[in-house]
Amino acid sequence: SLVVGPVGKDHVLMLNKFPTMQDHVLLVTSEWEPQSSPLTPGDLSSLHLLASCLPAVGFYNSAAPAGASQAHKHMQLIPFDVLETYRPKAAEVLPTDAAMMQRAAALSVSGDRIAGGRAFTLPQFRFRHALALLPDHLEPGTGQAGDYLQELYRHLLHEAGVGEEGG
Repeated sequence: SLVVGPVGKDHVLMLNKFPTMQDHVLLVTSEWEPQSSPLTPGDLSSLHLLASCLPAVGFYNSAAPAGASQAHKHMQLIPFDVLETYRPKAAEVLPTDAAMMQRAAALSVSGDRIAGGRAFTLPQFRFRHALALLPDHLEPGTGQAGDYLQELYRHLLHEAGVGEEGG
């Protein structure tokens, strides 16, 4: 079985049958939901909890144009230690960590402070996007975190000019 175990009452952690990297796992809704449906506070709370505990990077491809290959709603996680084995080459191709932190620092210095939850973009990326730093006080796995993350998710979609349905 690919099932690792439950995550809360609404999700299951599963091994990825077709991983792109070692230890690539899936957070799947317990009940069937379409992959194109917006993330809920529960989805975001569970994803944040796992990303914090592993620690890992979590992501969600909301529909086929975004790379979703399965119709059942799932989020994906890849542990940081696995990503570090790819980091030297990845940093040369798409230096996201450095670019994000440099932009956040530059905006902070200019007086346009980047507080947790404030959306910003990276001018060197020529595609629609919006980023935000999470506040330090956000406690993983709580309902409060889920509500905050859903509000932030909607804000980032709006800032990127994308509707919740993937528009």
